[in-house]
Amino acid sequence: MPGIPKEEPSHGRTRAKEPRGTPASPSDAARMAPRRLGFMVLFLCFQKAANATEVTGIIGGSVEMRCLYTEKEPFILNKFRVQWQKKNTLSDCFIDAYLPGEDMKLHQCPEFRNRTQFSEQLKKGNFSLRLLDIRPTDDRTYECLVQRNQTGKFEFFTRSSVTLKVAANYSKPVITLPVPSGKELIFICNSSHGYPLQNLKWINRTDNSVLNATEWHAADSDGTFSVSSTLMVKATSDTNLDCMIENQQLHQTIITTFDIHNSDMHHKSHIVVGVVAAIIAVIGVSLTLYCRWNKKRSSVQRTYID
Repeated sequence: MPGIPKEEPSHGRTRAKEPRGTPASPSDAARMAPRRLGFMVLFLCFQKAANATEVTGIIGGSVEMRCLYTEKEPFILNKFRVQWQKKNTLSDCFIDAYLPGEDMKLHQCPEFRNRTQFSEQLKKGNFSLRLLDIRPTDDRTYECLVQRNQTGKFEFFTRSSVTLKVAANYSKPVITLPVPSGKELIFICNSSHGYPLQNLKWINRTDNSVLNATEWHAADSDGTFSVSSTLMVKATSDTNLDCMIENQQLHQTIITTFDIHNSDMHHKSHIVVGVVAAIIAVIGVSLTLYCRWNKKRSSVQRTYID
């Protein structure tokens, strides 16, 4: 693998000379790709990153990582080589690359095959790359390395870094009806298909205090997480709770409120009380009618005897 070339300033931009020798012809590009890629990765370790940005991608969706030609000079695509790669990773494969007249898919990292697209504006100097079908493993920093051929050989031109933060929206928390346990009530709250892993919080709405609870989580098949939390509180009639989940990456806060006064449990208790009261009333009326009937019957019998 070629050594690290020395850097020398040129027109305000840091440039690096490649090893001396006859420039590679286009027909040699594919055969030399692994060696060149190794050189480019090492070279980046000694370059100062420019235009570092951060983007958020949703699992299963797509995201564009930007890399642009910003010079005033006319842009000629065939004078440029572009390579997207993982930052600070020594590898002979890359995310995607453009070399004039060459198909570089053979050297693409397997996990990125059929998941990348260069911008339709590539011919106008837009080196941006779209990553498709985002996965949790894509959460990392990437680099766009650009070389330009001005003197018959390709030299470092510019590079930019893009940090991809992978995320997924959690579902609205669901609180199950409380289960009595002695003098306490057991509440369970669930939220699913979110990323990265977050915690559920129980809030006592009376004083906005955070309540202690038992929590567990499980990884779903798509790499997202499902979270459950169990809370035990004293069985009082003024129970008023929030179950909350926050996804800081998406600036997302979702809250579900449980108010025992408006809950099904509260309505059911009123129904039971109403039914019991109705039964007692029916029994009372029946007893009254029976007593009157029995009294009248006795009166008739005494008259007949006399």
